[in-house]
Amino acid sequence: MTDEAIAEEVHGEEPPALDSRRFEAIREAVEAGDTAQLNTLIEPLHPADIADLLEQISGAERRDLLRLWSREIDGEILSELDESIREEVIEALPPEVLTEAVRELESDDVVDILEDLEEPQQEFILGALEDADRVAVEQAMGYPE
Repeated sequence: MTDEAIAEEVHGEEPPALDSRRFEAIREAVEAGDTAQLNTLIEPLHPADIADLLEQISGAERRDLLRLWSREIDGEILSELDESIREEVIEALPPEVLTEAVRELESDDVVDILEDLEEPQQEFILGALEDADRVAVEQAMGYPE
């Protein structure tokens, strides 16, 4: 994808879609370790498209992408991720990024994420929440699914 095409999409009205060109350009940027290009390609995408990207690439590519781009992961992306890879993504995130991402979420979204995690990860995330939010999440987790 040319820089001009990317710039045009960044300044357009709607967020660009994760088409095959952008997907391959992201994979190339990850392979090259090009954080700047990766930011340019991923930044305008909708959180659901970013989650879709993370789901479509291999585990090794996902780890490399998260190593280069993890500071940009937010709560919405975590909410959109399929449960099958959510735990892997959460484990790969720096603690401060995970903390900030979870604080952005509504309590029901936090509950959805926590239900799929092991107890140590649950405790870490609960500890990152404000007191009122933590109480709400803990109460919600006590209800049957």
